[in-house]
Amino acid sequence: MAKSKERDGMEITKNESKKDKIEKIVRKSDSAFYRVEKVFLFFAVIALIGMLTSMLFGIGSRVMFNRSILWVTDFSGYAMVYVVFLAAPWILKEKGHVIVDIITGALSKKFLRVNSIIICTVSIFICILLLIFSAEITMGYYLNNTVMLNTIQWPKFALFLPIVIGFLMLGIRFFIELLKSILLGEDIFDDRLPEM
Repeated sequence: MAKSKERDGMEITKNESKKDKIEKIVRKSDSAFYRVEKVFLFFAVIALIGMLTSMLFGIGSRVMFNRSILWVTDFSGYAMVYVVFLAAPWILKEKGHVIVDIITGALSKKFLRVNSIIICTVSIFICILLLIFSAEITMGYYLNNTVMLNTIQWPKFALFLPIVIGFLMLGIRFFIELLKSILLGEDIFDDRLPEM
Protein backbone atom coordinates (compact mmCIF):
# COMPACT_ATOMS: atom_id res chain seq x y z
CA MET A 1 0.00 0.00 0.00
CA ALA A 2 2.82 2.38 0.93
CA LYS A 3 4.65 1.56 -2.30
CA SER A 4 1.59 2.37 -4.42
CA LYS A 5 1.21 5.74 -2.65
CA GLU A 6 4.89 6.49 -3.30
CA ARG A 7 4.50 5.46 -6.93
CA ASP A 8 1.40 7.67 -7.30
CA GLY A 9 3.28 10.56 -5.70
CA MET A 10 6.21 10.10 -8.10
CA GLU A 11 3.87 9.89 -11.11
CA ILE A 12 2.16 13.12 -10.06
CA THR A 13 5.57 14.79 -9.68
CA LYS A 14 6.68 13.51 -13.10
CA ASN A 15 3.45 14.70 -14.70
CA GLU A 16 3.76 18.10 -13.03
CA SER A 17 7.37 18.48 -14.13
CA LYS A 18 6.42 17.44 -17.67
CA LYS A 19 3.59 19.97 -17.64
CA ASP A 20 5.96 22.64 -16.33
CA LYS A 21 8.44 21.88 -19.13
CA ILE A 22 5.72 22.12 -21.76
CA GLU A 23 4.47 25.39 -20.29
CA LYS A 24 8.02 26.75 -20.22
CA ILE A 25 8.58 25.80 -23.89
CA VAL A 26 5.29 27.40 -24.97
CA ARG A 27 6.00 30.57 -22.98
CA LYS A 28 9.56 30.84 -24.36
CA SER A 29 8.31 30.31 -27.91
CA ASP A 30 5.66 32.96 -27.35
CA SER A 31 8.23 35.38 -25.95
CA ALA A 32 10.75 34.77 -28.75
CA PHE A 33 8.14 35.16 -31.46
CA TYR A 34 6.86 38.33 -29.78
CA ARG A 35 10.32 39.84 -30.27
CA VAL A 36 10.17 38.97 -33.98
CA GLU A 37 6.70 40.54 -34.17
CA LYS A 38 8.08 43.72 -32.62
CA VAL A 39 10.75 43.93 -35.34
CA PHE A 40 8.07 43.73 -38.03
CA LEU A 41 5.97 46.21 -36.07
CA PHE A 42 8.93 48.60 -36.21
CA PHE A 43 8.98 48.32 -40.02
CA ALA A 44 5.20 48.87 -40.08
CA VAL A 45 5.64 52.04 -38.02
CA ILE A 46 8.39 53.24 -40.38
CA ALA A 47 6.02 52.63 -43.33
CA LEU A 48 3.25 54.53 -41.51
CA ILE A 49 5.55 57.47 -40.80
CA GLY A 50 6.72 57.43 -44.45
CA MET A 51 3.11 57.38 -45.62
CA LEU A 52 2.12 60.30 -43.39
CA THR A 53 5.22 62.29 -44.29
CA SER A 54 4.68 61.82 -48.03
CA MET A 55 1.03 62.84 -47.70
CA LEU A 56 1.98 65.98 -45.76
CA PHE A 57 4.64 66.73 -48.36
CA GLY A 58 2.08 66.31 -51.15
CA ILE A 59 -0.47 68.54 -49.41
CA GLY A 60 2.18 71.17 -48.65
CA SER A 61 3.35 71.15 -52.26
CA ARG A 62 -0.19 71.58 -53.51
CA VAL A 63 -0.98 74.43 -51.10
CA MET A 64 2.31 76.34 -51.34
CA PHE A 65 3.39 75.79 -54.94
CA ASN A 66 0.06 74.86 -56.56
CA ARG A 67 1.64 71.62 -57.82
CA SER A 68 0.64 68.14 -56.86
CA ILE A 69 3.16 65.36 -56.48
CA LEU A 70 1.92 62.38 -58.46
CA TRP A 71 3.73 59.60 -56.61
CA VAL A 72 2.24 60.43 -53.16
CA THR A 73 -0.99 58.49 -53.71
CA ASP A 74 0.79 55.41 -55.06
CA PHE A 75 3.41 55.44 -52.31
CA SER A 76 0.72 55.81 -49.63
CA GLY A 77 -1.18 52.84 -51.02
CA TYR A 78 1.95 50.68 -51.04
CA ALA A 79 2.90 51.77 -47.53
CA MET A 80 -0.60 50.91 -46.32
CA VAL A 81 -0.10 47.30 -47.40
CA TYR A 82 3.14 47.15 -45.40
CA VAL A 83 1.50 48.71 -42.34
CA VAL A 84 -1.47 46.34 -42.31
CA PHE A 85 0.30 43.05 -42.94
CA LEU A 86 3.44 43.63 -40.88
CA ALA A 87 1.50 44.83 -37.82
CA ALA A 88 -1.32 42.22 -37.90
CA PRO A 89 0.45 39.46 -35.89
CA TRP A 90 1.43 41.91 -33.14
CA ILE A 91 -2.16 43.17 -32.98
CA LEU A 92 -3.38 39.59 -32.56
CA LYS A 93 -0.89 39.00 -29.73
CA GLU A 94 -1.97 42.22 -28.01
CA LYS A 95 -5.61 41.19 -28.42
CA GLY A 96 -6.36 44.29 -30.46
CA HIS A 97 -8.50 42.36 -32.93
CA VAL A 98 -12.25 42.73 -33.23
CA ILE A 99 -14.45 40.26 -31.40
CA VAL A 100 -18.21 39.93 -31.08
CA ASP A 101 -18.71 40.38 -27.33
CA ILE A 102 -22.36 39.36 -27.44
CA ILE A 103 -21.43 35.82 -28.47
CA THR A 104 -18.19 35.34 -26.54
CA GLY A 105 -19.59 37.06 -23.45
CA ALA A 106 -22.39 34.49 -23.24
CA LEU A 107 -20.02 31.50 -23.34
CA SER A 108 -18.78 29.74 -20.25
CA LYS A 109 -15.04 29.47 -19.65
CA LYS A 110 -15.00 25.90 -21.02
CA PHE A 111 -16.84 26.80 -24.24
CA LEU A 112 -14.77 29.95 -24.61
CA ARG A 113 -11.66 27.75 -24.64
CA VAL A 114 -13.23 25.38 -27.19
CA ASN A 115 -14.21 28.41 -29.27
CA SER A 116 -10.59 29.64 -29.13
CA ILE A 117 -9.30 26.26 -30.29
CA ILE A 118 -11.76 26.20 -33.21
CA ILE A 119 -11.00 29.80 -34.22
CA CYS A 120 -7.23 29.26 -34.04
CA THR A 121 -7.40 26.01 -36.02
CA VAL A 122 -9.57 27.48 -38.78
CA SER A 123 -7.42 30.63 -38.87
CA ILE A 124 -4.23 28.56 -39.25
CA PHE A 125 -5.66 26.76 -42.28
CA ILE A 126 -6.85 30.05 -43.81
CA CYS A 127 -3.41 31.61 -43.25
CA ILE A 128 -1.70 28.60 -44.84
CA LEU A 129 -3.95 28.79 -47.92
CA LEU A 130 -3.49 32.54 -48.31
CA LEU A 131 0.25 32.19 -47.67
CA ILE A 132 0.61 29.61 -50.45
CA PHE A 133 -1.53 31.64 -52.85
CA SER A 134 0.25 34.94 -52.16
CA ALA A 135 3.70 33.29 -52.24
CA GLU A 136 2.99 31.82 -55.69
CA ILE A 137 1.85 35.20 -57.01
CA THR A 138 4.81 37.00 -55.44
CA MET A 139 7.30 34.48 -56.83
CA GLY A 140 5.73 34.78 -60.28
CA TYR A 141 6.06 38.56 -60.21
CA TYR A 142 9.65 38.27 -58.99
CA LEU A 143 10.73 35.73 -61.62
CA ASN A 144 9.05 37.70 -64.43
CA ASN A 145 10.44 41.04 -63.20
CA THR A 146 6.94 42.51 -63.31
CA VAL A 147 6.86 46.24 -62.64
CA MET A 148 3.82 48.36 -61.82
CA LEU A 149 3.54 51.15 -64.38
CA ASN A 150 2.02 53.81 -62.18
CA THR A 151 3.78 57.05 -61.31
CA ILE A 152 6.33 54.97 -59.41
CA GLN A 153 7.78 52.04 -61.32
CA TRP A 154 7.68 49.75 -58.32
CA PRO A 155 8.50 46.03 -58.64
CA LYS A 156 5.18 44.27 -58.18
CA PHE A 157 6.63 41.51 -55.99
CA ALA A 158 7.63 44.15 -53.42
CA LEU A 159 3.97 45.07 -53.02
CA PHE A 160 2.98 41.44 -52.41
CA LEU A 161 5.94 40.50 -50.20
CA PRO A 162 4.46 41.94 -46.97
CA ILE A 163 1.29 39.93 -47.63
CA VAL A 164 3.34 36.72 -47.70
CA ILE A 165 5.23 37.73 -44.55
CA GLY A 166 2.02 38.80 -42.83
CA PHE A 167 0.19 35.52 -43.46
CA LEU A 168 3.25 33.51 -42.41
CA MET A 169 3.55 35.49 -39.18
CA LEU A 170 -0.22 35.35 -38.52
CA GLY A 171 -0.21 31.58 -39.04
CA ILE A 172 2.63 31.18 -36.53
CA ARG A 173 0.89 33.49 -34.04
CA PHE A 174 -2.38 31.54 -34.35
CA PHE A 175 -0.41 28.30 -33.83
CA ILE A 176 1.14 29.67 -30.63
CA GLU A 177 -2.29 30.82 -29.45
CA LEU A 178 -3.65 27.34 -30.25
CA LEU A 179 -0.90 25.75 -28.14
CA LYS A 180 -1.68 28.15 -25.31
CA SER A 181 -5.37 27.23 -25.55
CA ILE A 182 -4.80 23.47 -25.62
CA LEU A 183 -1.82 23.08 -23.30
CA LEU A 184 -2.16 26.00 -20.91
CA GLY A 185 -5.92 26.48 -20.83
CA GLU A 186 -5.74 30.08 -22.04
CA ASP A 187 -7.93 31.52 -24.75
CA ILE A 188 -7.54 34.36 -27.19
CA PHE A 189 -10.42 36.34 -25.65
CA ASP A 190 -9.43 36.05 -21.98
CA ASP A 191 -8.23 39.59 -21.32
CA ARG A 192 -10.86 41.31 -23.41
CA LEU A 193 -14.14 40.14 -21.96
CA PRO A 194 -15.98 42.09 -19.29
CA GLU A 195 -16.88 40.29 -16.09
CA MET A 196 -20.45 38.99 -16.02
